[in-house]
Amino acid sequence: MPYSQHESTFKQIQLSQQLGILEQHCTDLEQFITYENLTTEIWRTIKQGCIICTYHTGSYRAINRLLAKRKVPFVLAVSSSIYQTQRQTFLDLHNPVNNGQANRKSFEVIDAEVPGALIKMIRILKSRATLVLYIDGNTGCGSPNHTNENCCAIDFLGQSIYARTGIASLASLTGAAILPVVSYRKPITQIHLRFCNPLVLGKKSRGKDDNNDIIDTTHFLFRILESIVQLYPGQWESWLYLHKMINIVAPPTTRAPISPQGTEHRGRLQFNLDDFGIFKAGDDHFLFRKSGYSFYPIDDQIYGLLLLALSKPIVSGLFDKETARQLINNKVLVNLD
Repeated sequence: MPYSQHESTFKQIQLSQQLGILEQHCTDLEQFITYENLTTEIWRTIKQGCIICTYHTGSYRAINRLLAKRKVPFVLAVSSSIYQTQRQTFLDLHNPVNNGQANRKSFEVIDAEVPGALIKMIRILKSRATLVLYIDGNTGCGSPNHTNENCCAIDFLGQSIYARTGIASLASLTGAAILPVVSYRKPITQIHLRFCNPLVLGKKSRGKDDNNDIIDTTHFLFRILESIVQLYPGQWESWLYLHKMINIVAPPTTRAPISPQGTEHRGRLQFNLDDFGIFKAGDDHFLFRKSGYSFYPIDDQIYGLLLLALSKPIVSGLFDKETARQLINNKVLVNLD
């Protein structure tokens, strides 16, 4: 995605987030939903208990409303932070109330990051309830760690990300079907829920190495997401959290440390906003390289001069000779003359 589209995409994400919050409280939401490929066979899969693999796109809470409305027993697995702050809201929204008391057997929320979460999920599927998991939130059993065996590097949008393999592993352990469900808005006032065909992995046998099947399945689930993000980039909330799972693969020239070599320029210079940015964190100042998602500490004087170069042309003489060479050679400052 060109850097020039980042701001408009961010605004679209904010709009989508606000719409999602309003929609989950809408009592007649179903009249605004178009269901794609919601066949009798898929409904049978849901009612028999399965793993619904969904994504943070479009109206991504709509699947929960559908299950609650149709009185399908299901469990929503979320991150620890969401569990602590939003669990009660979810319970109030999706649990039917009989004689003043919520029916806890119809819907529950669990913390996917606590010890024992995997065992709890297996028991849920064994009880023939449906388990809802968001694969693109980088949430899974245990604390997030890209180096552990629960993650694999996969191709995504021309780059590489670390993806949780938990959904595929859970399906392999239990024999439960995976049902991918993706949401998008077209137009903005019409919600679409697309149900993909269920996936069934062979149940894991003792001594059997099925790691390739798990990785291939994870790839496939992310390709579904990729197809929607390419069409509607402003409807994917996880852009905001991509730095937690990204695995930058770039040519060495774009990832190399800033070089001290270069030639002296005497003309007017301007900050290269297409490829770089600057930011402050407390009392610290940083230069940010967008292509490699890397940053470099700079002092407050350099920060101030680069901030000036964002608004108008400057000359290299404002910097000491060595700093000017580094900034020009690495195209942080570009020549206007």
